[in-house]
Amino acid sequence: MSKKKQYIAIEDLANRLGLFTEDVERWIKRDKTVIKLDLRYRPAVSIEIMDRYSSSDEYLEARKRRIDEEIAQRVSDDAEANQWLKQKRFDLLDRYDTYIADLEHLHQKHLQDANAAGYESSIMAAYLLFTRGQAGQ
Repeated sequence: MSKKKQYIAIEDLANRLGLFTEDVERWIKRDKTVIKLDLRYRPAVSIEIMDRYSSSDEYLEARKRRIDEEIAQRVSDDAEANQWLKQKRFDLLDRYDTYIADLEHLHQKHLQDANAAGYESSIMAAYLLFTRGQAGQ
């Protein structure tokens, strides 16, 4: 039985690693990594690449650069830089709101399907097992 390969959007990979998207994109281009589209039509790469990049020497340098820039922006007297950082944070919050809305919609859809099948059905049992299993991760 073959294991289905999992993909992660490049911007999500950069966020998980705490790096600038530009650094991750540069590494992907350099390594000639296969890029596919995820379900939201965003460029994505194999999730296995996260382990490779997070254990590389380049990762530590890129992570330090990201942290240094964030610190510099927080203490900056430059109103434009502060506004840019504030806008980036609002953009990130908007993206998370979209993710939350998508998850709530999926939950309601599957819950309605499970409820329609009845509490003693195999669909409800599978739904309950799935939701409880995901909560533990």
